[in-house]
This record gives sequence, structure tokens and C-alpha cells, in this order.
Amino acid sequence: MVVCFILGVFLFIKSNSESFKVLFVITSLWMILECHKLAMIYLPSRYLVSYYFAAGMMSSVVLAEALKKEIVRVAIQRIALVFLLFFLAGNLYNLKEIFQRRTFQVEAINNYLSVTIKDPAEPVLGVWSTNATWECKARCIPVWKDFMNDEDVFKQFHPQAILSEPNEDESNRAFVSQGIDLKAASDSSRSFQMGKWEVIVYWMK
Repeated sequence: MVVCFILGVFLFIKSNSESFKVLFVITSLWMILECHKLAMIYLPSRYLVSYYFAAGMMSSVVLAEALKKEIVRVAIQRIALVFLLFFLAGNLYNLKEIFQRRTFQVEAINNYLSVTIKDPAEPVLGVWSTNATWECKARCIPVWKDFMNDEDVFKQFHPQAILSEPNEDESNRAFVSQGIDLKAASDSSRSFQMGKWEVIVYWMK
């Protein structure tokens, strides 16, 4: 984006194309208006989509104009090839690292529940239940505080198990906010390490 913007300024000065100049000004202003989001590191990446789109559109306008010039076209092709090789090498390295770091914990928790759940008609509650009930075919019901299914969960669903992190961060403390102590309400539990998160399967009394 930075390279394209600098190139765009140069082309703006040299080019005689009115359409390019108008498009470059519009897309650059749009991109600049979106740039403040880059400083908001707390935002999920999806909130940057409008910035990505604006930066991509500005870059596309500049590259389309630049490719009309033979010397620039050859330079861009060579630079693009170098970038492509770097991206390819980086992605292949990341794929190798990810492949070697696999722990199969999603498979482990699914295998565990497929053996321990005897009646699929009795639901399993919790945000993590959607990841853990593929094999057992039990009904999974996510629970979030003040959003979904967080009131009178025992009367509503009569769950056989509840999956939660120890501090209930994944559900915004949906159970403890209703006065439910999952440890006290369960007769046994088992913990699984799912990447960075500890997930506990609480078996209800």
C-alpha cells in the first residue's frame, strides 16, 4: 500500500489521464479516512475490512495506470515475482510449523464424549460444546451471558454435561452470574487443553 501510494503520487504528477487522477484522489482519501483503525489494536480483524478494501482499491488504481508504461510493467512483473516467492516460502514454512504443532485435542475431546455420552437426547451446554460433540451426535447448546440461553439452564435443558473454561471467559461468565457453581453442580469432570484454552467437561449430578 505504501509503495503504491508513493508510485501513485508520482504518476499523478506525470500522468495526463483525468480518470486516473480522480480515482486516485478518491481512493486515497477513503484509505486515509480508514487509516485510524490501524491504531485500534483491540479491534477484531474483521473491523479492518473497510480499510483493506480502500487500500486494495487505491493500489489497484495505481497499478492499472502503472502497467500502461512498458518500463514500469517490466519492473512490476519482476517485483511481483520476488514477492510471490517470498510469500510462497513463508506460507510453506508456516504450514510446516502448524503441521508439527498439532495436538489433536479437538479429536481427543470428541472421542471422549462419543464414548462417555450414552443418551444423545440429553443436551451438552456451553460455547465449547459446538467443537466437542461432532462424534457423539448429542444436541449442543451454546450459552452466553445476557445473549443466549443463560437463564434457568437446568430447568430449560436438563443438561448431562456442561463445557466451560475455568473462569468462564468464553461465555462472559454466564453460569456463575446466575449463581451456578459448576464444580458443585457436577459429580465429576475432565480437563482438556484446547490450544491456549483449558476446557473442562463437567458431568452434572
